[in-house]
Amino acid sequence: EQMLGLADALGSTGVSGRAHWAAGMALTILGRPEDGLRHLELAHGLLSYSMMRLTDWLRFCRSYASVLLDLGGDLDTARVWLEAAEESVTMAGLQGEWAVTAVARARYELASGNTSRAASLLAEATAEDLGLTGLVLIGALLTRAEALRRLGAAAEAAMVLRQVARRAEEDGLYRYAIEAWRKLDELRGST
Repeated sequence: EQMLGLADALGSTGVSGRAHWAAGMALTILGRPEDGLRHLELAHGLLSYSMMRLTDWLRFCRSYASVLLDLGGDLDTARVWLEAAEESVTMAGLQGEWAVTAVARARYELASGNTSRAASLLAEATAEDLGLTGLVLIGALLTRAEALRRLGAAAEAAMVLRQVARRAEEDGLYRYAIEAWRKLDELRGST
């Protein structure tokens, strides 16, 4: 609220839009994606492609699609935002953004029932040389493990979950390490 108040006091549409974007993503990370989506909708009312750098527009589109996927509902709207992000990656030749955008696409494919496509994209996006790190990498690997589980590749899913647990522990992201170990136990129990 303090950030939004300061942004509004500046009287700049762009600053206010970015503040709502930041608030939306923070609320989503804190487990409140409905509130996050409300702020992203406000941000979209204030921001446009024409007033942002292409990389910022790409990240905004990807953020919007990710929150919609977190909510698990409106896949058609998520696809529109995702396609805008992918188009931005292509237009600008932003290879460094490809992997993060591919993770969002894979989440969409998994939610749409295209599990093989999701697993394939995630295998490519999580390759060591593409530079995913931190929470983005952890999330991508967890999603990859889920896709593999759905495909019946339990041994490969277990290997990915062990990788998640190790990386999360190394990075001090213990919540995600615990989640990976829990999913590994569930996987063992179902085979």
